[in-house]
Amino acid sequence: MKKLILTVLAALMICCNLTVHAADTVYLNTAKDLYDLSAKVADGDTMEGVTVVLQNDITLTEKFNPIGTDPSRPFSGIFDGNGHSIQGLRVEGGSYCGLFGCITDGTVKNLTLTDAYVSGEDYVGMLVGRAYGYTGESVIENCTVNGKVRGNCYAGAIAGILLAAAYDNSAEAYIKNCTAYGDTSGNMYVGGIAGMAEARGNSKTASVYVNDCTSHGTVAAKGTYGTAAGGICGALSAKDNGGNATAEADGCVSFAAAKCDKIAAGGAFGTVGAVGEGAMCAVSNCTAMGFVSGSAVVGGFCGKAETENAIVAFENNIAAGCIISTDGDGIGFGEIESGCTRPDSAEGLSLAGYGKGDVNLDGNTDSLDAALLLKLDAALGIPSPFCDVNGDGRLDSLDAARILKYDALLIDEL
Repeated sequence: MKKLILTVLAALMICCNLTVHAADTVYLNTAKDLYDLSAKVADGDTMEGVTVVLQNDITLTEKFNPIGTDPSRPFSGIFDGNGHSIQGLRVEGGSYCGLFGCITDGTVKNLTLTDAYVSGEDYVGMLVGRAYGYTGESVIENCTVNGKVRGNCYAGAIAGILLAAAYDNSAEAYIKNCTAYGDTSGNMYVGGIAGMAEARGNSKTASVYVNDCTSHGTVAAKGTYGTAAGGICGALSAKDNGGNATAEADGCVSFAAAKCDKIAAGGAFGTVGAVGEGAMCAVSNCTAMGFVSGSAVVGGFCGKAETENAIVAFENNIAAGCIISTDGDGIGFGEIESGCTRPDSAEGLSLAGYGKGDVNLDGNTDSLDAALLLKLDAALGIPSPFCDVNGDGRLDSLDAARILKYDALLIDEL
């Protein structure tokens, strides 16, 4: 009997090409193992209760179908990259696109993606299209991505959308300790980490958290709609639909350039908003250091902050990038409603630590800053005080010339 059982187990291992070492652990060793995992989840196995461990760095040479192709067939296990990398991910077409299309109450951690290209319609991210906390928690942590994302609605370098929606049980969703190097674009809700992070308290408590993440590269909301682009999140949102909802961002830094063709671009967040008495959005200890540009509602930190009978709070944040706006918006916020709290300063922001003329934010004012200024469009509205050296309200060659004079010690101050 024992011999028969061992024979059956061996046959199963060969059939699925996944190395099973325990009932609750699966080891991936090759690219084929990863393709097999995708097929297994597509067939309806959510991998709930299973930990999948990557044993080697993997290079993909063929188009990849996301693990968890739609909300009815998500990945609900734990995927541990184990410090390894996946190179050459290519996902194209449809919605719910990424290495993982949908995860529901699942975890992805300790993984690096390099040279990734993910293109689709809605819910598009290099790592995850939609990360959903439903009856428990979904977690993305300790991951790094590098590549390009092209989508329509909800496009993010790490995740298209981070969502917690609580019905019969409390639900949570996290992105923490992640870094993105991305070129990310879409029509609506585009972010350097997540296109949108939203908590929906339907009958129980829902919470989303974006903590200790860093973004680099470019973020663009383009086209007819062109709404909500942010270096961290296109939108951070909490909605009380009959249950408490909390959306928080803490300790994040964006070096990404954010651009919006229509409305709401921010160095860190395109929009931050909460609806209902049980809803709260809180942003603390975050820094926006990239260039921000757009047509309307453009802010160096946040494009638009809004509240409807809810709490929206900003504390101990820094805005240090340059703003280029055709509509003359704010250094900190493009638009902020009076109900939003800003306890640490007039705008909940500090501009300390960077000198006038330090355009590239390296701590020095020199010819590198002048060169960067000359690359910018000179006639697009109000820049930040770091860029508008001569104080005439424009970015142009006169600012660059003044920086060069200062660097050559021809003038004593800017």
